[in-house]
Amino acid sequence: QRLSAAGEQIAYLGMIDSPGPGQMPTICSDDAEILSHLLLTFGVERVLNLDELRKLEPEQQLSKTLQLTGQPDTPAARMTLRRTLQLFHAQFNAMQSYQPTPYAGKIHFYLAGEQDNYNAQSSDRAWVPFAQGGIQIHTMPGNHISMNTSPHVQSLATCLQNHLYECKQRIILTL
Repeated sequence: QRLSAAGEQIAYLGMIDSPGPGQMPTICSDDAEILSHLLLTFGVERVLNLDELRKLEPEQQLSKTLQLTGQPDTPAARMTLRRTLQLFHAQFNAMQSYQPTPYAGKIHFYLAGEQDNYNAQSSDRAWVPFAQGGIQIHTMPGNHISMNTSPHVQSLATCLQNHLYECKQRIILTL
């Protein structure tokens, strides 16, 4: 919207399983809840309930999460997990305050093929009223989180690459 308002022409808009207005997930009360969500998203059964996770010190929560996902408990792995938590908080705050307006062009929406209880169901539908140029849905393997990690991310990357190539070809032809 800011680019359009500044007079820029938007050749391609892709959204990766973004929850729409009124579809915000409710997980963000604390780091333990986010870590619990991540464990479930990556297929780790609830071997440790949320209350037990909350009783652990923050560093112990990180260690337990790494242990349950089979990752080594190294300083680098902990730093990555801390950054993931910061990203979750930042995204949550941004999504809470964003008020979308209609977009004149077409939206390419990359929808997670697997749904879970934490993320919006059919998140693409919330964006239909805002996509004045239509919305094209591309269903990707994985859930909201795992579609962005191996092995699913390869399908997403290939699909994005193909659409961007098509977009580039259209731009070249219209120049």
